[in-house]
Amino acid sequence: IKRVYLNSNNFNQDITQTSWDLMQDLQELDLSSNRLLGTIPDALLALPKLQVLSLNNNRIDGNLPTQYPPFSTLRYLTLSDNHIGGSIDKSISKLDSLVHLDLSSNVLTGDLPHQLSSLVNLEYLFLSRNEQLNAGGIPYFLEKLTNLRDLSLSLTNRVGQIPGNILEKLSNLVLFDVGINDLNSEIPSQISNLTNLKYLILNRNYNLEGTVPEGVQLLPALDILMVDRTSVNGTLSPLCNSEHKAVIVGSNCQKSEPKMECECCNICCSRDDNATCHDTTYFGKLNPSWEYSFQRKQYEFDAEIFDVDDSDEYRNGTVNLLGGSKWGDNSTLGTGAKPNIIP
Repeated sequence: IKRVYLNSNNFNQDITQTSWDLMQDLQELDLSSNRLLGTIPDALLALPKLQVLSLNNNRIDGNLPTQYPPFSTLRYLTLSDNHIGGSIDKSISKLDSLVHLDLSSNVLTGDLPHQLSSLVNLEYLFLSRNEQLNAGGIPYFLEKLTNLRDLSLSLTNRVGQIPGNILEKLSNLVLFDVGINDLNSEIPSQISNLTNLKYLILNRNYNLEGTVPEGVQLLPALDILMVDRTSVNGTLSPLCNSEHKAVIVGSNCQKSEPKMECECCNICCSRDDNATCHDTTYFGKLNPSWEYSFQRKQYEFDAEIFDVDDSDEYRNGTVNLLGGSKWGDNSTLGTGAKPNIIP
């Protein structure tokens, strides 16, 4: 057996009870969206030909592995939406063939190890919603991951400044998601150099201040900008007046100071607004359908930020009946309030 796709079947057994060491030819395994229990078996990670391992959206607990096999062929690893704890061990550097790594929505602890910088083939790195991680800055080792397209670090206790000198080296970024942290200072002008950037999520960083640099507002691919519940101020007129219309969730557009001028903001929430103003929690995650050559993946957003009804189209996306906006691209920006729908 080379490929096993058993996702969404309500299996509820202990994942450790399978004799994984007898499946030496296995290349792709998708057991996502079941009710699997237990811890991640070492024998599963040690399979010599395994390229895809998708265990997201189960009830797996215990800690992340503390040892990873050398010469791993694993390219896609997604463990999101489980109850996995522990720290990310430095031996993760052995998984140097990884292209996709999704550990989001778990209970990870400790620091983000610099050994992640060895995963130079990474294009998608999702660590969001691990709020028990040690407080720390946006890691400087990210500058070595120059192939990154999607980076999600929301709700991971990131503090300090957004390092512009790192971001300018990540020229392939499409998604930069660092919302719901404790970042401060100003939005770095180097983001203006990220000409592929579509989704810039900075909201709920209450001490983020200054203005949105004009170069950022004029990014040619920018589709979503979220700066609500920050102290960002100034004008967004360059973005509002550009031919490329983006969805904007702004802050302090009408009442409190410092005020943001934004006549085209879809939603405005000041940092002092009550908890019901744009209260959906956005977070990056990977949710592909592996059996379609790893290609069918999408971004989704809650319909609250779109000034359209269920029958309208917005740009290259459509609003579905569950209130998400389906964007034909290569990963997922989901919400904590509604399910992601992959048609």
